Order: sequence, then C-alpha cells, then structure tokens
Amino acid sequence: ALTNLQILSLFRNQFSGALPSEIGALTNLQNVSLSKNTGLVGEIPTTIGNCKALLNWQIDETGVGGPLPTEMGQLSELYELVLKDSNFRGTLPTEWGSMLGLHLLTLSDNEELTGDLPSELGELTNLVRIIAENTKFSGELPKELGNLKQLETLNIRRTSVAGSVPSEICALRTEAKLERFLAPCESGINSILQCEVPACCTSCRNRPENAFR
Repeated sequence: ALTNLQILSLFRNQFSGALPSEIGALTNLQNVSLSKNTGLVGEIPTTIGNCKALLNWQIDETGVGGPLPTEMGQLSELYELVLKDSNFRGTLPTEWGSMLGLHLLTLSDNEELTGDLPSELGELTNLVRIIAENTKFSGELPKELGNLKQLETLNIRRTSVAGSVPSEICALRTEAKLERFLAPCESGINSILQCEVPACCTSCRNRPENAFR
C-alpha cells in the first residue's frame, strides 16, 4: 500500500502519539518532515535502520526523544538529519560514523545530550554543518574532526566541551572551508575551552543567536 512512499511531509500540524515501528517497512522513503508537531512523543523506532533510501529526516521541535538510535548509522545515504529542540538524551552513537552521506547535522537545544563527541564523526567527510549548541556535550573535541575538509560551520556554543582545540581542527580555518566556528570560550563566562580568536574560533559568545542554528 504505502511501501512505495518516498516523501512524508507532515510538518507544522497537531499530530500526537508515538511514531509507529511500522515506519521501517517504508523502505523507499527518502524525505521525512515531522517538524513542529509538539504532540509527538516517544522515541525514534529502531526500525528506522531499514529505511536505507532515506535522504532527509527532520523531526525538530517535537516531543520525541530518548536515546539516539544506533540503527541510524545504517543510513549511509542520509544527507540531512535535524533533531533540534526535542527531548533526546544520552550520547552520540559511535555507529553514526557510518552515515557517510551526511552533510547537515543539527542537534541543538537538546539539553540532555551528554558525553564526548565521538571520534567517529571524523569519518563523515561530507559534513558541511554541525550544530550542537545548547547541549550537554562535554570532554575534548576529537582531533579527527580535522578530517572534515568540507565543514563550513561548527557550532558548539553553550556546551561543556573543554580543553584546547586540536590544531587539526584549527587548520580547517586556513586549509579548508571552515568559516564559522562558534565555541564556549568567552572569557569570564564559564569558559572551559581554550580557542584562539579569530585564528581558530570565529566567535566565543555564549549568548543565544538565531543565525546558523
């Protein structure tokens, strides 16, 4: 019946309840937008890993949350993943290092996302944008992010990322395409990250900013 469905666009509605596990049967799905349905709850079904044709998954500004499913790492064609302003918690799965087609990753405003950013992110060499502002990610930035030669925006403001920025990442400012590197390094405002401005970071401001989120 719906097994040939390629586009599921239901954003800005009043849908409620949990996402059914049967979504995994829609193996031809390419684009899913469920954004701004605040009544949606529960977790992303683990069967999402069956949707191998998926290119775009947007489920921001909903009540969906819980752990980030490791099964999404099976979506090697996924181009854009938008999960901001929802209820996701826990760590970023190392399995996501297999989403080799990923260009855009937006995780901002999930205040229960925790732990280190995994070194496996450095495998996603097509990434253009990483937005992880206003999360509880911590630890040091993995030097493997220096492999992301296509990266244009890295936003980790209002996180607990600490230490010094690896030289491999700073090199992206001069040797690659990194134009915007926004980090929690503002002097006197809970600064725990050392980052030279403007040679490496482009902004150390910790206040919210709508642009590039």
